[in-house]
This record gives sequence, C-alpha cells and structure tokens, in this order.
Amino acid sequence: MYTGIASWSLRELGAVALATNVTIFTKRGTEQAIDWRPGVTDMDSGGKQRAYWRKNLHYLVILLGIWALVSFGFSILFVDELDQISVGGFRLGFWFAQQGSIYVFVIVIFIYVALMNRLDRRYDVDDRDGSGP
Repeated sequence: MYTGIASWSLRELGAVALATNVTIFTKRGTEQAIDWRPGVTDMDSGGKQRAYWRKNLHYLVILLGIWALVSFGFSILFVDELDQISVGGFRLGFWFAQQGSIYVFVIVIFIYVALMNRLDRRYDVDDRDGSGP
C-alpha cells in the first residue's frame, strides 16, 4: 500500500527519542502524515483498525466460548447433572446433545451478525451505501 520515503520528526531527544510524525509518500506521489503516539486513534495510524479488529476478536472469543460451553460442556461434560432435569419428556443433557447445541449455534450466528453490523457502523466501515439490495 505505502512505499517509499519516510521523514521522521523527533519530539524529544533524551534517554528515549520518540518519533511523533511520519510522512509516507504513496505511489501516486501524495503524502500522508501518520501520528505514532500512543493513544492516537486516527484511521491513518491504524489505531481505529486495531481497535476494530480487537473488538471483533473479543466478540468471537465470547460467542465461540458460549457455543463451546453449550455444545461440549452441556452435552458431554455436564450431561449427568443435566439429565436430572426433564424438558418435554426428554432429559436435558440428551436434548443439548441432539438439538440444543445446534439451536445455540444458529442464535450465536445471528448475535454475531448484529454485533458486527453495529461495530461496522461505529467504526464507519459499513458496506451499505444505499445502492445495493
């Protein structure tokens, strides 16, 4: 994406020299200034992109953890305890092994879609431009 020359301006000289601005020249000859200071969330510095990806991974870990708990935990590990409960004439552990984990997986998919649509709008990367279906 970016190639070429970088010019650095140093904010301080001392025990630690901190680079605060980097100018990157693109292939078309235009310049982009990037601020590398900690806490800067400008899209040019990639801060927004990192925050977006971090939040996406956060959602994935939580939702897949829930699905793993339900599909593996409820239907295999905790099946003896759950079989003490009867739902609709079936033991709850058996129900989770046969149907519950599939239902939870489908629900997790819909929750993930809703969360990602909200995240896309928050970080202004929504692909809906009004021209599609």
